[in-house]
Amino acid sequence: MGGKKKVDMTSMYRSLAQLGHQRIWLRIIKSGDLLFMVTFENRRLARFERGLNTWCFVKNAALVDDYPLGSVPDGEGLTELHEKDEQLFHLTLCDENVDRLISYLATLDD
Repeated sequence: MGGKKKVDMTSMYRSLAQLGHQRIWLRIIKSGDLLFMVTFENRRLARFERGLNTWCFVKNAALVDDYPLGSVPDGEGLTELHEKDEQLFHLTLCDENVDRLISYLATLDD
C-alpha cells in the first residue's frame, strides 16, 4: 500500500457535492490562516490542513441540509465555490499564506 493521498480542493468540493450539498462556500479566517468549506448556514464541512497540505472532512460533513432558495451564509471572508474556478482551487494548495488568496478573491468581486 502507498502513502496517504492528498485531497485537493476540487476533489473535496466534488465529494461534498456528491453527498448532496447544493452550494458550498469557502470561509477564510485571516487570523490563523484557516480555510473551511461551509454550508449556507455556516456549518463547517471541510477544513484545509496546512501542515498536511490536504483537505479533510469535519464531523457530520455527510449531513446535508435542505437548502432554502436564496440563502447565503452571514459574515465576512466568504466566497461561493464553483468547480470551474481552477485558479482559486490551486491557490489554496500552493500558498502558505492566505494573503495571495484573499487578493485573488478581491478580483472576483469586481
